[in-house]
Amino acid sequence: MIVDMVQQDVPAPSAGAGLDYLQHTASTVRGTSRKIALASVGLGAYIVDGVLAVYRGGLRFVSSAERRGQRMTRDATRRFGDFEEHAVSEMRKLQDQVDDNVDHLRGGLMDARSSADEDLEKRVELVLSNMGLPSRERLERLSMEIDELNRKLDQQLRRLPDRPIPDPLG
Repeated sequence: MIVDMVQQDVPAPSAGAGLDYLQHTASTVRGTSRKIALASVGLGAYIVDGVLAVYRGGLRFVSSAERRGQRMTRDATRRFGDFEEHAVSEMRKLQDQVDDNVDHLRGGLMDARSSADEDLEKRVELVLSNMGLPSRERLERLSMEIDELNRKLDQQLRRLPDRPIPDPLG
């Protein structure tokens, strides 16, 4: 294929048109560079605002956590105090019950012991009686009679003169 060279009619650049083009380009560059500068400043402002928001949010979070910790400590202290009072009350009730039970058992044991002692004493007396030996009461009476006789004998001996008594045997 054969291409014919077409010549385009391009007007020759003029000094005025070049100046207009330069002014237009400078104005576009100025506008674009101003936009870039404004965008950079705006981006920096967004970053600073974000950092401040994160910082303020952190402060609010720490403050909120501190208030929540104070409430929890106060509630835990109150609950522990209530629990302690309840535990002390229950321990006192339990101690009173134990004391009552011990007193009851002590009384029962004393009754059982005296009853067992009486039963044992009766059985021993029965065995001694079956063997023909005197009972405790009989022995106590005999011992009292012997003591009385010894006292009377001592009185009689005191009335005797201080001289030696002759021996009738020799």
